[in-house]
Amino acid sequence: EFGWSISQARGSEKERGASRMNSQPQPLEDDSCMARYYRQPVMTRGICTMLVWIWMLGAVLYPDLDMRLSGCPAGILSLEIWRWFTSPFVAGGLIGVLIGVLVFGNIGGQFERTFGSLAFGYLFVLFNVLANVAFTLLVLLAAPLFPSMGLLSPMNCANGVWVSVLGFLVVYTQRLNTPHMSFWGLCNIPTKLYPWFLLLLFGLLGGSFLDNLCGIMVGYAFHFGYLTRLLPSEQRFQAWEAAPRLTWITQAPGHLTYTGSLWNAAGAGEDGGGGLGN
Repeated sequence: EFGWSISQARGSEKERGASRMNSQPQPLEDDSCMARYYRQPVMTRGICTMLVWIWMLGAVLYPDLDMRLSGCPAGILSLEIWRWFTSPFVAGGLIGVLIGVLVFGNIGGQFERTFGSLAFGYLFVLFNVLANVAFTLLVLLAAPLFPSMGLLSPMNCANGVWVSVLGFLVVYTQRLNTPHMSFWGLCNIPTKLYPWFLLLLFGLLGGSFLDNLCGIMVGYAFHFGYLTRLLPSEQRFQAWEAAPRLTWITQAPGHLTYTGSLWNAAGAGEDGGGGLGN
């Protein structure tokens, strides 16, 4: 009995100690700006950082930087092919940078967590290049038919992350099972029509229409499986992740390994789709 009472007392003392530990305030998660920054996946973080840095360079040192990087068909005719790759990083002003970082940081982070960092980065480049190529071809075809519209003007350019955002949004909404999506709590939009609603809204607000339309069409092409031939194999992604030249990405904070779901997502529209994370 004496031994049992000692054991019981020790057990009670341990329980009281554990209770005191649980009652003590736990350290809060670091909620500083830098902590939030590094909690973002590496590719999404890098794209948002590029948006900010290019805007700052243009605002401080190179006033014509946006025009040099935008996807202008007139520039493409001069063999300035880099414009197809650099146009996503042209935000067009401080408000464009802030909205672009907030929106792309949200949807880009979701896709990167689903596919992995290198797969998401590849898809980001693919969406933007295909949309810019489509925009260039449409402008070159339409320019002789509508000469008064100035389609080959240096001011008629594709730029900004919204091209890829709308493409990713098509993929996301086509796999979402909810019938409606809320637009900033103001109204409910049918989920499948949400990208088209944003396209019309941008047009009414004076934003670019044709390049964003091309982004939407690229999203549908991916959803219905027309881009699967352009996707690297799983072995190729794994080889990229093991490549020494890419350690600055694969060993960076927030890098996510390839999940294998990129091929499952491409062409999911053929059999009815599914959740984005499936």
